[in-house]
Amino acid sequence: MSQKPHITKGIPVSDWQGGSVPLRREIRDLEKNYPDQWNLYILALAEFQSVPAEEQLSYYQIAAGQAYLPSSLREENIDVIKPGIKGKSLSIKNPLYSYYFGDLKPADEDELREDQFRDWKNTIRWPDPKTSLSQQDMLEKALGNEVANLREKSFLVVVSYERYGPFSNQNWEEDTSSIYGSIEDVHNTIHDQVGGGNTGHMGQIPYSAFDPAFWLHHTNIDRLFAIWQALHPDKNKSPDRYVTSQKNERGTFIAGPQKDETIDTPLAPFRMNVDRYWTSAEVKQTSLFGYAYPETQERKFAEKEDYRSAIIDDLWRVSPSPSLAMILARKAQSQQVALTKIKKASTFWQQREQPVGYKDPDIKALAPEGRYLEWITNLKAQKHALRGTFSVHVFLGDPTSGQSTSWPFDPNHVGTFSVLGDSQDTGCEKCQTDQANNLQVTGQIPLTLALLERYLAGQISNLSSDVVVPYLKKNLHWRVTAGDGSEYPRGEVNDLTVSVISNEATVPSAPNEKPIYAVDVVLYPEITTKESGEGGRGDGTGLTREGLNQGGQV
Repeated sequence: MSQKPHITKGIPVSDWQGGSVPLRREIRDLEKNYPDQWNLYILALAEFQSVPAEEQLSYYQIAAGQAYLPSSLREENIDVIKPGIKGKSLSIKNPLYSYYFGDLKPADEDELREDQFRDWKNTIRWPDPKTSLSQQDMLEKALGNEVANLREKSFLVVVSYERYGPFSNQNWEEDTSSIYGSIEDVHNTIHDQVGGGNTGHMGQIPYSAFDPAFWLHHTNIDRLFAIWQALHPDKNKSPDRYVTSQKNERGTFIAGPQKDETIDTPLAPFRMNVDRYWTSAEVKQTSLFGYAYPETQERKFAEKEDYRSAIIDDLWRVSPSPSLAMILARKAQSQQVALTKIKKASTFWQQREQPVGYKDPDIKALAPEGRYLEWITNLKAQKHALRGTFSVHVFLGDPTSGQSTSWPFDPNHVGTFSVLGDSQDTGCEKCQTDQANNLQVTGQIPLTLALLERYLAGQISNLSSDVVVPYLKKNLHWRVTAGDGSEYPRGEVNDLTVSVISNEATVPSAPNEKPIYAVDVVLYPEITTKESGEGGRGDGTGLTREGLNQGGQV
């Protein structure tokens, strides 16, 4: 029997006062400040997960299609108020903590191949190898050590990237060293950190959508995209802004191979109505589907510039240390609040013993005449080099432990370049094509806020190239781990190339304005070249001047 088609639509805006749309609130804000909405959300999610798996719109079938972690995601049970119990709270299994498969078990021919996933009855994060239980403390430590860099790289791509292509995905294009970052790069790191590499469900792409954290994560990616749209308006209304027309080699289940894909290609299986699917040309704004984000309430503003200024203010409120430029744009008291939060979250700072009477140096000295250099590590590698997921960890200072499983928590750890590769026998046709084409992907690890910490600690005197280049020659290090956390030889990762760039940033004249980033960046192959000058550091994975002159590496 054929299934009835399901129409993808939002809440009709006419149902809301003044034509506004309801907001997708941040989960901690929803829990703290909107208790009735929170209660309904938890009850609805629990009810959703209880829908029989054979139902087409069950949690199971939809998921199968594809302290830093809020406390509501870390607790196995949660209190709610159900109808008929006179306002009293009742403890239920927390639907945000895990999804329970029940008696379901993947078939032997299923592409979900890992044995432990076949046996587990619920989704797991950072699984304990002995008990197969989630290690929430490990997840919290890993996210806590990564969150500052995630915020920094998210802010950098959302605010400074003008073109949608580089903003949206990490596919490498030659001679694009200024735009190695992307929202996909941010996306991948969260999958990696929440899953605990590929050992938990979030780290395995075929399984990841079963973890309830997946849906919150992808909602945030949608939010970042909506913010980027607002900050970079499509003034020319170009049809190529979001979609680059090209041929699809393999085809899809509704179009044969070698067909042109354009902005008007149907986005199956998402239906506008019974007769046809949505297209990319029609789905550019969240309001079409009946929602907005707290930062993207454009209807509240008469002037577009006021709207964009309010977004910058909102980003500061969410995270008062997304970039050095934004810290320097604030008054002294706000600067001190930001520095205090940076230190409180920093494992580098927590393991330091400051002398009696220590006082922070003046951070305004870092930006003479209102300008300074942003420092960024660029990374590139073949996506499927290891036939599975892998991570490149970037440090300022040697790792303090030889145990690779402890590197995500290391005090010298700055950030992670997470690559979600797939196995050679994958059932994913795009992955097969990418493997055949040796697809290379890129990522960035911003270093500026980590260098700010070293400035506060007295390790560097400023952010000029005269000071930072010799410091990075000595202290910038990188290591590779496979999906299970074991160390993998750097020199054996196909096309792995590590380089360093700087980009001049101008501090905004007002705290609700965007920083201005120079169009051109400067590459420093001397940082990643061996001291002898013969070959790249990191077992030959560092960019060298010779390699740069030969081309094809950046």
